[in-house]
Amino acid sequence: MITDLIEIPALYAALRMKKIFAAGIDNCTLASIAKDHKLLELNNIIVLPNTGASAERVLNEAAVLAAKNVVNGLTGKPLITPVLP
Repeated sequence: MITDLIEIPALYAALRMKKIFAAGIDNCTLASIAKDHKLLELNNIIVLPNTGASAERVLNEAAVLAAKNVVNGLTGKPLITPVLP
C-alpha cells in the first residue's frame, strides 16, 4: 500500500508545490485513499489501472501452469502450485 511507503499528505504537498513534477500511481496503490481525496484533484498525478497481470506473456504463463497442474493432478503427480488448507 502506498501508505506503507510514503506519507500521503507529504506527496500531496510536494505535487501541489511542484517540488515533485508529477507522479504516476496504479489504482491498487491508492486503494486506501478516498475517491474524493484532494490528491486526486491535482493535474500532475496520473492514476493507472493495475494491468501488469493482464500482459499477454503473464496470461500465457498462467494458462500453461494451470494446464500442467491439471495434468499432474489427473495423473497422480504432485501439483506444481498446490493450495494448502
